[in-house]
Amino acid sequence: MSLPRPKPEEEPSCPARPVAEEHACLPSPGGEVVLQQFGQQEREREAPTGRPRGGSGPLLCCDHFLGSAAPAAELCLSCGIAMCSLHRQLHARKEAGAGGAEAEPTLPRPQCQREEPGTSVHRSGLESQTAELRARLHLAEELSRRGREEEAEVRAVNARLRERVAQLLEQMAAQVRGYGAAVTELIEADLRRSEEALSGTVCRAEELRGLLSEACTQAHTVLAETDEAAFSRGLRNIQPQLTRLMAEPLGEAADVRLNTKHTCAAIERSNAALREGLGASQRALRVVLNPSEVTLDPNTVHPNLVLSEELKSVTFSTTKQPYPQHRDRFSSFLQALSSQGFSGGQHRWRVETEDCQWLVGVCYRGMARVGVGSALESSPGSWCLMWCDNLLRAYAQGRDTPLKRTTALRAVEIRLDYEAGNLAFYSTGGNQIHLHTFQTSFTEPVHLALRMMSRQPKSRIAVCS
Repeated sequence: MSLPRPKPEEEPSCPARPVAEEHACLPSPGGEVVLQQFGQQEREREAPTGRPRGGSGPLLCCDHFLGSAAPAAELCLSCGIAMCSLHRQLHARKEAGAGGAEAEPTLPRPQCQREEPGTSVHRSGLESQTAELRARLHLAEELSRRGREEEAEVRAVNARLRERVAQLLEQMAAQVRGYGAAVTELIEADLRRSEEALSGTVCRAEELRGLLSEACTQAHTVLAETDEAAFSRGLRNIQPQLTRLMAEPLGEAADVRLNTKHTCAAIERSNAALREGLGASQRALRVVLNPSEVTLDPNTVHPNLVLSEELKSVTFSTTKQPYPQHRDRFSSFLQALSSQGFSGGQHRWRVETEDCQWLVGVCYRGMARVGVGSALESSPGSWCLMWCDNLLRAYAQGRDTPLKRTTALRAVEIRLDYEAGNLAFYSTGGNQIHLHTFQTSFTEPVHLALRMMSRQPKSRIAVCS
């Protein structure tokens, strides 16, 4: 039999009980709509106070609606469950059915909204995350391995680079020390000559002083003789010495000035040797740091081409330059080769021209230096591009290929891929335009080569790495 409903003034004031996980439920599909409608009505009706009717105690929530904030309308004294108006009706019907009365249909018990950890859904999710973690771990290990390999390779390359740079710097320092020692020796030789000259003068003066002092003493002794015969004998004895000493020149002070003309000429020769040595070392250092570094070889430049101090450009001159004789020097054509030979890798250079027709490319170093066969376009070991009379031509090992007419072409980019046997030319004025590509197989190191085909005072060709 159902318990009588207590009067409002007799309703106990109970503190809200802790929310338990097992009560965090939602209605099942069969009664979801009804529960939501009743729950919403109860919340709207009782939300202003949020407390059991007739009481001022702590806020109570329906134990059947823990997922929401539905206030409790009544507390069952039998089972101690806080209920909203909806669940209070359902609870009353349940109690009536237990007493033998006809039980009315009840709503299904709400089902749990979420699953506890360890269920199949969470296990499946964890397995998926674990698989992804393993994949990411494998990727991280591969990246770490590659990073270590790359680091080891870079460190090895840098170690070789440091060693080579240290050798070149030590070589330059040795050249400077040698220059200092040579110049010091030149100056010391001049100083020694002046000191020795002065020392000789002093010695001669001291010797003459001694002789004169002795002669004076002897002369005083003779003059002191009162016997005329003794005086005559003494005078005859000292007279030759006195005559000789009187004729002896006292001399002038020694010339202790440095022989600056001789010394400065010698120092200038040492300067030239130092500049040449340091220049070679500096160029070698630039090649170490930049494998595509290129400079013109002074021993190949034609005498009518003036080589710049940095060895990067040549300018035409009607006056032959006093270059030393060398077996590598071109004498029939206004040509020059690079000091560096390239036997591998990829390289790129830019050639700029001013007021001249030209020919640029690469060749083997063993080409002729004199006669018709020394022309770059005629050599069997050259690959060049020529711009002459507004016509562009390609020369491969002496074979001529006309390309196209163009009125102005002042800058050309050369790209060499040695292993691929590829030599390409591009125009770099404004938009880059492909001019020609040679495809061959190089069998020995190639050198950058240029030829000036105009003899104008301002004709100039420069190379840039």
